[in-house]
This record gives sequence, C-alpha cells and structure tokens, in this order.
Amino acid sequence: LKNCPAAKCFEEVTGIRTFIDNDANCAALAELVCGENKGFNNIIVMTVGTGIGGGIIINKKIYHGKSGRGGEIGHICINSKGRKCPCGGRGCFEHYASATALIKETEKAVLKNPDSALARYAKKGISGKTVFDAAYDGNCPVARKVLDKYITCLNTGIYSIYNIFEPDAIILAGGISKAGDRLLLPLREKAGAHVPIFISSLQGDAGMIGAALLNKYND
Repeated sequence: LKNCPAAKCFEEVTGIRTFIDNDANCAALAELVCGENKGFNNIIVMTVGTGIGGGIIINKKIYHGKSGRGGEIGHICINSKGRKCPCGGRGCFEHYASATALIKETEKAVLKNPDSALARYAKKGISGKTVFDAAYDGNCPVARKVLDKYITCLNTGIYSIYNIFEPDAIILAGGISKAGDRLLLPLREKAGAHVPIFISSLQGDAGMIGAALLNKYND
C-alpha cells in the first residue's frame, strides 16, 4: 500500500466520498461528538496499550501536523538518557507508560519477589491488569510500588501534554483505561485538580464510531 491513494481508489469503485485516518484520531473525534465529555472544543485522547497513541482535537478539528504525523504523543521524551526507541529517540513516553511497559515492570517485580502476592496473581499469566488486582484486591506492597512508579511515569507525560495544549479534557482509552478509578484517582491526585483527566466512555468502539464521523467532519 506504499504510495497507494487508498481513499481515492475506494471512491472510484464505490462513488462514496472517502477519508482515512489513524485509530487514535478517530477515537478522539468519537469522544468529541459522542463521548461523555462531548461539547468540548479541545480534547486529547491517549490510547494506552501496546504503545501510546494520541488524537488531538483543536477547535473541534483533528490536528494532523504538516505531514499527517501529528499527535504521536507516545514519542515525547520523558527521559533524555532513557531507553532507545525505534523512532530514533531516547526515553520515549510509551517505553515507560504503555501497557507493555507496565507488564515488563510487573515481570521484573515478580522475579525479584517470588513469594509476594504479586507473584501469586501472576501465576495465571501477566497482563496490564495483574498489578492492579494484586495492589488492590491482594493489598500487595510490591504491586503498589510497581503501580505507583507506573502512574508517576504516566503522569509525567500527561502533565507535559496538558501544559502544552491546556485542553478541556485529556481522555484515556485503550486496555489500561479499563482499570477505571484504580487508575484514574491516583493519577488525578498526582496531576492535580486543574488537570482534567477522564476515562473513555466509548472504549473499544471509539475508533469505529470516529471513522464513521470522518466524512461529516471533513467538510
């Protein structure tokens, strides 16, 4: 598909005006129009999963940047001497605050603390949910330490993004956001009351809903 004008090809076959966008941008558009925080003019949606994606809405329009790559908030730097990223940078946000990063830190903690409640919760397999369950349901100090470090990293990126854009809302989507208040409340405490952080109300449907809205919002 490299250098293939896919939207134009689809239009020629179907006669239907066609737009293409990435999943995070579509999710942001869906939250703007259909989410619990609809009515805002400026929002940022962060999709926290394998990596960290971002959709930026400014004055009710998707911000794409000059070449369409705008909004890649997973690659802002939060540690200049940090881990090397395939993007060419170092210390990228998603290497510390994605679900993948949380799983890696959970695995390290399990190896160091094989007798902990976290290790017992991990016996069924480790996902982004494991450390939340061990920290809250298991009241595990080791898990709480891992979680606090993770939420601190997540807040570092969110706070920087807020100070740059000062949006009406920063909305968290993706697998990690399913932790709900277990994620949101400590994150809000670290960020401060002035930073408007919310959990996506549309969750996995957001990308599909936003894609369906592209035609109307590209007038």
